[in-house]
Amino acid sequence: NGPKWPNGTDKDSLSKTVNQTINYVDGNGKSVHDASHDQVTFGRTATVDEVTGQVTYGDWNNASGTFSPKVSPVVPGYVLRDDSQKTIP
Repeated sequence: NGPKWPNGTDKDSLSKTVNQTINYVDGNGKSVHDASHDQVTFGRTATVDEVTGQVTYGDWNNASGTFSPKVSPVVPGYVLRDDSQKTIP
């Protein structure tokens, strides 16, 4: 018997988790090291007009920081094509 919230105001609509996967592969696409995984969660607010029921959304913001930089692994027998790949921001 509480308030009835309109569609688009539930947790899944106001929070999104983004996954980052970095694959380490050779020139032929063959994996040479385990992948690196990271997650960041974004959130936003929603304001509901109590008279019209119209929902107004705020901007997405980064609630849990940013992806952390990844240092490329050293794999025996392989070299990076570009030194800028030593650390992936």
